Amino acid sequence: MERNLGVLDKIIRGVAGLGLIFVSANDFVGSGAISVIFFVLGLILIFESMFGFCFVYKILGVNTNKKKPVTEDPSAPQE
Repeated sequence: MERNLGVLDKIIRGVAGLGLIFVSANDFVGSGAISVIFFVLGLILIFESMFGFCFVYKILGVNTNKKKPVTEDPSAPQE
């Protein structure tokens, strides 16, 4: 189930990014600075959805990776 949430998050970010780019390209918010901001935010969201990296989480120090750390070196010889 947790893996599906990651996929869902990527899909939502991608759709939101495409939506922001669409809104900025069709001048729904004007043709000034707000349109450029929407376009850049859309590109950032698409980047995040493609690569699974979130700038906001990085800035805030949030880690959603639930993998347990490896306590033993699997390549070490066994005694």
